[in-house]
Amino acid sequence: MTLARIFFAGQIKKAEPKTAGGKTLIEVSICKKQKGRNGAEDTFLWLRVNCWEPAEFQAGRLVKGSFIAGSGDLSTRAWTDKEGKNQVSLEVRCSSFDFEVEAGSEREQEVPKSPAPKAVHAEDEAPPF
Repeated sequence: MTLARIFFAGQIKKAEPKTAGGKTLIEVSICKKQKGRNGAEDTFLWLRVNCWEPAEFQAGRLVKGSFIAGSGDLSTRAWTDKEGKNQVSLEVRCSSFDFEVEAGSEREQEVPKSPAPKAVHAEDEAPPF
């Protein structure tokens, strides 16, 4: 059951390729650390994102350490941990996603930079029309 449509962003902490019903998916996990207040312990919110049938160029970038941002349908899944306690997992069926280009990366160096616009001062140069 879909709870809501959400937008997400974060660094991939885990990536696992899977197949389901003859379709390929890559399940990635992103994590948000929440600082504990007033001496309370820090907590971690994990979000599992299922990227169904990613394109070949996308699949190669769905790896631990990459930064992903996208949107999808949020749902919950109940499960039982090793100690027998009932838990709930947040999951997103991802419909669209993209990657952030990190500063200094090879990919950033491949992207052509547009030249800075030339400043035009009325007294220096007349308009071209």
